[in-house]
Amino acid sequence: MPTQHPREEAQAALEQAKRAARRGDSRAAERWSKTAERMAAAAEKLGALPQAEEEDEEALREEILARMRKLAGAHEDLRAWRQEDAIYHALKAQAEAHNLPAPAPIRPCPGGEDFLMKIASGAL
Repeated sequence: MPTQHPREEAQAALEQAKRAARRGDSRAAERWSKTAERMAAAAEKLGALPQAEEEDEEALREEILARMRKLAGAHEDLRAWRQEDAIYHALKAQAEAHNLPAPAPIRPCPGGEDFLMKIASGAL
């Protein structure tokens, strides 16, 4: 059921008070009048509250796109590192098999799950 604004509720209560008065039901008219007064006061208080700032949708969109670009870049970097790692291990196995010096170590693994979560959360 949709919620009415207090101003609309006050108007509805005032109409009920008028109907009760026409019927000669003074108790109901008084009760509805008081309800209308309370709703009108609530509407006035709500009107005095500062309006919530609308979030800048374009800025939010740009932030999300930037995070997605970082994630895509991190994914590509991780994919390239995995390929480098596979080549390194193949060369190392060949070197050990033929009693040759080991290849130079490769760069450390970029990122990982924690790194990706930092990007997703906006920490990076």
